Amino acid sequence: MDNMAVCPLKLVMSIIGGKWKSSIVCLLSDGKQRRYSEIRGVISEITNTMLSQSLKELEKDRIITRIQFNEMPVRVEYCITEEGKRLQEALDLLNKWGVSYMERYGDCGESACGDCSFGARE
Repeated sequence: MDNMAVCPLKLVMSIIGGKWKSSIVCLLSDGKQRRYSEIRGVISEITNTMLSQSLKELEKDRIITRIQFNEMPVRVEYCITEEGKRLQEALDLLNKWGVSYMERYGDCGESACGDCSFGARE
């Protein structure tokens, strides 16, 4: 398939689309490896099904890496990839745009997610 037959912006939105993926990317963007339970603890509103699905999709899209340790019981951790770090840079720009938009037009009514330190990046 010709790569130009796919809209790059639609591709990006398919990768980060949904309610939780940007929160997961932001959380892992500090470079620390985190276990499933750690991610679930920070993003407490996400269901187990949605977290599992989002992690699988982000791994498939090469945004995060799943690391399975050869231990019993099996231990799995997730970390951001170089591609994920590049995506986080774009999310930082979107966050700055969102702050500017909110200053002009008001917020969307959603409470601050607190899932990451976007405010510290401005």
